[in-house]
Amino acid sequence: MLKQELTNRMKQLQERLITNEYDAYIITAEEDIWYYTNITYKPEERPFLIIIVPDQTPTLLVPKLEESHVHKSIIDYDIVSYWEFPSSDGSNWYDKLNQLIQGYSRVGIESNVRTDVYHLMQAKELVLAQLVEAQRKVKSVYELEKIRMSAKVCDEAMEDIFNTIYRGASVLEPFTLSKKVQTNLIKTKQFDPITTSVLTAVWNAPTSAMPHSIPELGDRFGDGPNVAMAYFRINGYSAECERTFFFFWTTYQRRCGNVPTYAKRTK
Repeated sequence: MLKQELTNRMKQLQERLITNEYDAYIITAEEDIWYYTNITYKPEERPFLIIIVPDQTPTLLVPKLEESHVHKSIIDYDIVSYWEFPSSDGSNWYDKLNQLIQGYSRVGIESNVRTDVYHLMQAKELVLAQLVEAQRKVKSVYELEKIRMSAKVCDEAMEDIFNTIYRGASVLEPFTLSKKVQTNLIKTKQFDPITTSVLTAVWNAPTSAMPHSIPELGDRFGDGPNVAMAYFRINGYSAECERTFFFFWTTYQRRCGNVPTYAKRTK
């Protein structure tokens, strides 16, 4: 299914190139490259990009250090590597890139391009565009299924929060549930460490009323309003869930002064 999905994505982009009269198109953002190739790689200071031409095999331009890593392909593409510092004339990344595009008249490049890449390119006509952004806005059946899976894991984590949270607990305790989620993903072989991040947290009142606030480490949960949060990105597909909840005591407990550590909860 993944190979067919990647093949379809690449074909759709190549058709857009023809419609928009581009001879070639360049993508530099790591998540966009992942979208078309499923390659997970953090470029840092080393440029890593893909050149796409209608009706041709795409070309990856990668650091020599990463050449063996990107050979683990799902779809077909050519690989051109470059030497990092110190590199001789003609062997660095921008020389290699300009060699690859010198035969094309009109070259498009996704608008989230790195500034250094854009200014060192030597195309006859270089056009900033958003073909990838437009394509990624429309989700395929495959993508929707992956998003649903992330949402399901998110819902399950929220249920774990409500099953374990209690009056007087530290705000640090819900963070431990993130480790449980990650462990389950690893056990079920659904874990890519580069494209996966999981966070469960609960903010207590009054911090919970302040957007983007962070509570003190010693804060504990009282009546509320407390805000539970689960922010997940699982193998590149994201979901999140937030719920406001309160702790309360029954009339009988208040009269008797019998207030248990674990109070009844409501969502």
